[in-house]
Amino acid sequence: MIKQYRPILGKWLYEFPAGTIEEGESEDLTARRELEEEIGYVPLKLFKVLKFYVSPGIATELMHLYIATNLTKTTQKLEEYEVIEPFELTIDEAIKMIDEGKIEDGKTILSLLFISRKYQEIRSLLQG
Repeated sequence: MIKQYRPILGKWLYEFPAGTIEEGESEDLTARRELEEEIGYVPLKLFKVLKFYVSPGIATELMHLYIATNLTKTTQKLEEYEVIEPFELTIDEAIKMIDEGKIEDGKTILSLLFISRKYQEIRSLLQG
């Protein structure tokens, strides 16, 4: 996960790495690029597990949730305006942070709850 300063809110948010799909870029390539840029790791494998509209009443933005495995350390490649601190925690620790109101980012809350509910199925996918 990442801790990212969001100037529009004037505070830090706990989030999953995410970013915009650039022109001519596939969702998989975007996921790989964003992981390296924001946390400084490149995944050997990616598994797409969910897609969802963020706010269909006002926008067409479609999010794609991936699970990344076999990560290789590189370096962060942040944009000049980004202030991001990567960190690790377990699913149980992240769910506790949701319960405590510490994770406020909608895409991250939805993704963590989905992953925790489907954990055994996702684990089998990753191992198979």
